[in-house]
Amino acid sequence: MVALRSRRLEGLFGARLDAVSHAQVAALKTNAVSESYDLEFKGELYGGNDKAKRDLAGDVAALANTAGGVLLLGVAEDDQARAAELPGVALSDSEVLRYRNTSRCPQTRHRGAGTARPRASQPGSASTAVTAAPSTSWPPTR
Repeated sequence: MVALRSRRLEGLFGARLDAVSHAQVAALKTNAVSESYDLEFKGELYGGNDKAKRDLAGDVAALANTAGGVLLLGVAEDDQARAAELPGVALSDSEVLRYRNTSRCPQTRHRGAGTARPRASQPGSASTAVTAAPSTSWPPTR
């Protein structure tokens, strides 16, 4: 994960954001960690259609417009927004590039987005993190 340092998130994961492992992501489920202003869970990948691209860009912009944060793909939440399941996502290199390009689109108006894949303990169970550094633009983007 690039361009983001957060003491709160690094304390939550127990590691620098660029060194988070799959076990540390799995601990979010074990500890029933809730989403917050700087942490969001998505159980599956965003699609490739225009609406899905706008949804991804909007979610990254929302994180950037607060304090920056992490969007974890492959972590499903329960009805109280707590990490509940780790279905994982299969993300090819071309998908990583698509996520980077979409999260850096004009709607987010910043270059502090990145993606990283915490290593999986078993095939098919990897999660992917999309990071968003705090936006420096004003007014806030939507």
